[in-house]
Amino acid sequence: MDGPVQSSHPYTQAHAAAPLWAVNIFSFLSSFGTGIVTYGITLIAKQAYSFTQFDNYLMAVVIGITYIVGSLGAGPLLRALRVRFPNLSDRAVLVWLMALMAILCLIPLGAKVASIDSSWPLWLLVTLYSPLTGILWPVVESFVSGGRSGPTLLRSLGIWNIVWSSAVVLASWGMGPALERHAVSALAVLGAMHIGSCIVLVPFPRFAPRHEAEAHRANLSPVYRDLLSTFRIILPVSYVISSALGPFLPSAMDALRIPIAWQPIVLSAWQLPRMLGFIVHQATTSWRGTWAHPISGGMMLLVGFVAAILAPRLAGTPEGNTTGTWLLIGGLTVFGAGMSCIYSGAIYYAMSVGNAEVDAGGMHEALIGVGYTIGPVIGLVPTMLIDRQIVPPSSFEPTVLVSTGMVATVGIVLVARAITRQQRPKGA
Repeated sequence: MDGPVQSSHPYTQAHAAAPLWAVNIFSFLSSFGTGIVTYGITLIAKQAYSFTQFDNYLMAVVIGITYIVGSLGAGPLLRALRVRFPNLSDRAVLVWLMALMAILCLIPLGAKVASIDSSWPLWLLVTLYSPLTGILWPVVESFVSGGRSGPTLLRSLGIWNIVWSSAVVLASWGMGPALERHAVSALAVLGAMHIGSCIVLVPFPRFAPRHEAEAHRANLSPVYRDLLSTFRIILPVSYVISSALGPFLPSAMDALRIPIAWQPIVLSAWQLPRMLGFIVHQATTSWRGTWAHPISGGMMLLVGFVAAILAPRLAGTPEGNTTGTWLLIGGLTVFGAGMSCIYSGAIYYAMSVGNAEVDAGGMHEALIGVGYTIGPVIGLVPTMLIDRQIVPPSSFEPTVLVSTGMVATVGIVLVARAITRQQRPKGA
């Protein structure tokens, strides 16, 4: 199918786009919160609820599955709600999402105040919060891209990528001081941020407008469709690798004797390069329409992942801990640079070739959710086998590396098949 399913609303191509400054402020505040729940939740779970590596991988699988449900359901849900409530706008949907997410952020603190000594409040938070973020970001992306095309679309997406990724970095840095004693309270602060962000929605149009997709497509090089097919495959592969790495990092940093207050900073060792990579993509245009872009991004991703996974192997002595820490930071840095290439390309071609609406963003986010789900499974299985003493602990890294290599190989094969099919003459 050439483009996404159209969402029916009264706005047309003639309506003005949402003010980019307002969209970016809202995205920054929302990303600060969703970044902590998505990326930092493993550290919070380990510190406040004594989660094991197995627990963190299992929680990551739940986050991935529910995120897919939310992402794919965003467009159909909005259409169904408009049938039931004809006056419901996209902007109102964002307000409701912020209110619901704020309430969920208060659950762990409420349970703590009530002296409930259990991890179920955290499980309830992530299980319900994750699908809401899966709905949130496709709607936000429709406001980012709606009413924009060509160079304006590229500029808007580039700035937006920088804004939301910088919020994730700052969230990681801010977690450090709070993580040791106030991890649960930090989640409640996020709830207040969600409520406060609703003020920025005032200048938003009621509905996200469309961009002039057909006119824009006519000026695109045919290679853009091949690149879209490529990025729609390597995007979930990149998040498979990312989410296989995430739940592993708390245990890896403990093995390397990295203090708990510094662990969120080390975690940002891949988030900061990703943000800087987005700045480079915003400032340059030479990467558009080139095959070197996805290839180099994929290579950096794999090299960085291997270095980060192997870093704890050096633990055991002060010298080994120091070397391992630097190897971990170096690997995460390269990994983050690769993620910036893949994400930038994926969202640009998705919004450039397809219509910039909720369904286009929903497919983009659902592909991320696939990676969020498969990646933790790669780590969950060997962790479970090690916990049950079926295999030795030394088998974890080789198993994860081989499994990830297999996923990457399947991705390469799928990319080749997708491109071959697009280039095959019709009727052949």
